[in-house]
Amino acid sequence: MKRTGKTPFLAFFFGLFLALQSPSSAQSLSPPASGYPLPPVVAPFAPSCLRVPSTSVDGAIRVTWPPYPTDYCATAQVEYDTVPFFANPVSLWGMQAGYADVAVTANGTYYFRVRGVNSAGVSAWTLGSNPCVVTILPKPDYIVVPALSTTGTFIVYWAPVQGAAGYDLYEAPDPCNSVSAHTYSYGPSVTAVQVASRYDAVWYYKVRGVFNGVPGPWRSAANGCIVQTVPPPPPAVPYINVPPVSKTGLYVVDWGSVAGAAEYEVFEDAQAWFPNPSTTKVSSTSLTVTKTQEGTFYYRVRGIFSGTPGT
Repeated sequence: MKRTGKTPFLAFFFGLFLALQSPSSAQSLSPPASGYPLPPVVAPFAPSCLRVPSTSVDGAIRVTWPPYPTDYCATAQVEYDTVPFFANPVSLWGMQAGYADVAVTANGTYYFRVRGVNSAGVSAWTLGSNPCVVTILPKPDYIVVPALSTTGTFIVYWAPVQGAAGYDLYEAPDPCNSVSAHTYSYGPSVTAVQVASRYDAVWYYKVRGVFNGVPGPWRSAANGCIVQTVPPPPPAVPYINVPPVSKTGLYVVDWGSVAGAAEYEVFEDAQAWFPNPSTTKVSSTSLTVTKTQEGTFYYRVRGIFSGTPGT
């Protein structure tokens, strides 16, 4: 048989065609489904830092570190101990937000460390920037604030704390850290103050003892004081029912009651804007009307509160 030199060339393309049609080759060239990140192939890097407060007066300690990116599939493990070589540490697992809140009940010096964890392994430990010295100080057992003041002047008082050299009283016209907030300092014998000339708002308070210049934990009042020097307007009658038609001239107008209303004043007019109404006062929530002439009549009603008309 005569060789032309083309057979190896055709065999090459035929083999390439079979390879491209192979199921295993087709699967190996397919990209992963979108929305499913590839699993990590290496252990996470160690957090760059671990910030620890230097002191705590109530046993609450928040430690923070730069969180891992959400697509890195890593969480953090935090440990703390009372010795720097972590002989018997307490471990917290699964933190993702870049912080951990720790609560201890004993005074002492606490050391912290953090590391990253994912399915491929763990990172090296990152030590805390400094230890936290916990000295739990007492706080007042209570602070009492009135629920309402119609004058803007009222009394705030709290329980004394043994050993306190003074007190700090925090005041704010909203529950958050307002720019209008103030902290007032008092001596050890002061456990009640008169607050005066407060404008209409809800005023919030908390108090703490001060021990040799070190402030203790806050005690917050259970409620704020509503200052309302301008009384609100009396409430309106919730509804009024007027029959659309009467063929006898005898019909009943009734309305919803209002708490605190001593009586009701009913207005009647032949015009919808009540330019020249007649009025009737009743103590009930209905009025029987008798008409001897035909026409269209409009009604409205308001409550009377200790002589003051409502809306």
